[in-house]
Amino acid sequence: MFAEEEFLRKKFGNSYTDWAAKTPAFIPDFRKWRSADITFLFKKAIKNEYKSLVAVIFSFTVLEIISDIFVVQRLEIDRMWLSILIIGLTMYTIVRFLKKRTKILEVQLR
Repeated sequence: MFAEEEFLRKKFGNSYTDWAAKTPAFIPDFRKWRSADITFLFKKAIKNEYKSLVAVIFSFTVLEIISDIFVVQRLEIDRMWLSILIIGLTMYTIVRFLKKRTKILEVQLR
């Protein structure tokens, strides 16, 4: 945490120091909460994070298969995890196609 703060101080200078002085490090102060200046864009989130979602799904599926190998002593793929993996890969393929071949996921600059 100290190394990160030092990096941020060097990069942003006084603007970071001012922000850090009024922002609690561990326990949030909800009285000081304010909404974001920009709105959440679902299209942008899908466009930027679809690879991460599939990586998480794939990782959990592999971990489940490995745990079955050690616990049950044989290769066993649960239908639920297989279904989740197939759905995730299908979503990945669709979003990748939409991103590369269409403008459906394009977002106007703010």
